[in-house]
Amino acid sequence: MNKKSGNFLETEYSVVSSYFQQIINFRFITFGFFITAIGFSFAKDNGISKTNNPLSWIIMLFLTIAVWIIEMRNRTLSSSLIHRGKQIEEELYYLGTIQNGNEPFFHMLSKDENTSIEKPRFLGFLFPNIRLWKINKNGSFGKIEFLFNEDKLEEKKEDNKSITVFLFSHSFAIDFMYLLSFVLCIYKLVTLCL
Repeated sequence: MNKKSGNFLETEYSVVSSYFQQIINFRFITFGFFITAIGFSFAKDNGISKTNNPLSWIIMLFLTIAVWIIEMRNRTLSSSLIHRGKQIEEELYYLGTIQNGNEPFFHMLSKDENTSIEKPRFLGFLFPNIRLWKINKNGSFGKIEFLFNEDKLEEKKEDNKSITVFLFSHSFAIDFMYLLSFVLCIYKLVTLCL
């Protein structure tokens, strides 16, 4: 590789990093608007609650589904950007741009041994990996991944040591809120229509 290809990689890395930051910002802004919309749907209009109106629950159900699909798409985009960022970091390392001992940004985001990301199957993005952060016995941080494969829930561990789970990831919390909203909408529509 020549110096020009190194400059091209650095420019591409800068663009990928910027786009990744925009995707993450958009994820949280979308979630904030979703929470605001839920607040408005429960607000009272002239002292009359809107929660007994099936139309408001139908609108909230469609809003939940639409925003959840946007979240899944943004998560898929961010995974693809992480994958490309890691590829560029490896190429820059071989060019000597990244010094030995410095862990690059995208490699810090995911500590997987294999840098390749599985391509999502048809509708595979609807069943994302749920990541729970953990502490290993040696005090280092890691993660447990629960993968939805062939309708079978598998646990993938990095080592055989005992694990203490202490924090859920942002994606897990966001998915939980969307799922809770979805279940609540279905429940209210069923009870109001009966």
